Amino acid sequence: MNTEMQGPHRFDLFSSPSEVETAARAALAGYREDLARFEREGGEPRVWMPTLRLAIKSAERILASGLEDNIIVRDEEADLRCDKMAELSRALNRADLAVGHLDSGDGPDAAAALRGDVRIGYHTEVDDTDQPFCLFAPFDYDPTKRYPLMVRLHGMWYPEIEEDGWCIQSYEWDREFVRYAPRGGFIELYPYGRLNEGYRDAGLRDVLDTMALAEEFFSIDLDRVYIMGSSMGAAGAWRIAAEHRERFAAAAFVVGIYDQALAGKLRDLPVMFHYGEKDAPERVSSPQETAELLRGMGATVEVVAHPDSGHRIETTDYQLSYYRFFARHRRG
Repeated sequence: MNTEMQGPHRFDLFSSPSEVETAARAALAGYREDLARFEREGGEPRVWMPTLRLAIKSAERILASGLEDNIIVRDEEADLRCDKMAELSRALNRADLAVGHLDSGDGPDAAAALRGDVRIGYHTEVDDTDQPFCLFAPFDYDPTKRYPLMVRLHGMWYPEIEEDGWCIQSYEWDREFVRYAPRGGFIELYPYGRLNEGYRDAGLRDVLDTMALAEEFFSIDLDRVYIMGSSMGAAGAWRIAAEHRERFAAAAFVVGIYDQALAGKLRDLPVMFHYGEKDAPERVSSPQETAELLRGMGATVEVVAHPDSGHRIETTDYQLSYYRFFARHRRG
């Protein structure tokens, strides 16, 4: 269930595009007035003001792309589709959520009440910008219990959509991470990482900062923190796990390219590799070779092949496998 569809804005594919645009622009005008008011009054700066600004930006980008056609990018390499009506509803509902918290004077810790799939923002001092991230919190979350945290890093996106940032990411994340996949009682974190920068520099800082936020908002078992990624995200997860080994209990890497010079730093971290047998060789390094290197160092390694998949793997058994893998491992 997507909690972002529970707000006051509920457009769907059967809605009239012209009527939706009129209603959405009226709502946006109100949220812009709210934003100006909170800027004058000094609204909560870490989470709710960034969330409001990013939600307004997302809705503006969707409207600017036109509501008649759900195809965002179409060329020889890219053909991204989305349900613009649903995405517009989500963006406006995020704005409404942020306004409610800002009006109530809530601090960033109010994010602990969020459930299901949510997209919010935070303000980073690294370069004084608002950056988005996604969270999933189980609907039966109990703050008296301690939960595992899974950090998942997205892969590279088409350069044609870079300028859309926060807007397009919501479409692509839904597709890449299979909304409604079995969740296994984890708190899940999906950092943005500055799009295609490979989770270096400011992108790395975003990963570590949003991890700190998730650990601040929710009751996290620090002995059950896991990292994984796909493609560019796999390479980023490999590097982050190596450089911050003390943070993680296990890691999973999907269709990635791995710097084997870092393998020695991962020899005591349980790892899982996934790859598609139909993937293009230039897009992925050999998980079997990397796995054997780690096994030679005494590492715990699992390798899973997907015969019918290429560079994108979206099967339910794939989703189940890494949740089960993580559930078997604790730090130390």
